[in-house]
Amino acid sequence: TDSEIPKIPPILLLGPPGLGKTMFAQALANGMNVPFKVMRMENQQASASLTGTAEFWSNSKPGLIFNLLTTENCANPIVVLDEVDKSNVNAQYNPLNSLYSLLETSSSKVFSDESMPDLTLDASKITWILTANNIDHIPEAILSRVRVFNIPSPSLDQSKSIVSKIYKGMLKDSANLTAKFWT
Repeated sequence: TDSEIPKIPPILLLGPPGLGKTMFAQALANGMNVPFKVMRMENQQASASLTGTAEFWSNSKPGLIFNLLTTENCANPIVVLDEVDKSNVNAQYNPLNSLYSLLETSSSKVFSDESMPDLTLDASKITWILTANNIDHIPEAILSRVRVFNIPSPSLDQSKSIVSKIYKGMLKDSANLTAKFWT
């Protein structure tokens, strides 16, 4: 039933580059056994990649949300909007515009892809994880819809531990590496 589907509120992982914010989101998706998609926001010129292009256009096509909800057997995939602070919010077609309704449960329950406006889908269970390096470049209206987690840079000892775990994980996942290197 709908109440049995886990719902994680939208979050923003804020911290310096290279900390593993996206890697954390991937590990969360693996742990939850749900689909995982990353959209790099610094490359987006409009929100059409998320919400589709209007049927008005001859090359109209559905966006990521429609595709996830109709092709995956999962109501609560994890969608990472990576580097959201680098989105061109001053562009004519702000790529963050669609988030205002997608991050709100009431409006995302009746999501309509621009390419199929007569069809509504429940996108309210999607787990949204935004990543950023600088909070100053994120609109206040987006910040008001997410829980912000500040991720500090690791200490030297923590860095050594992280590198060791990554290295051991790589060896575990690859027979070729294990044969050439030792643990």
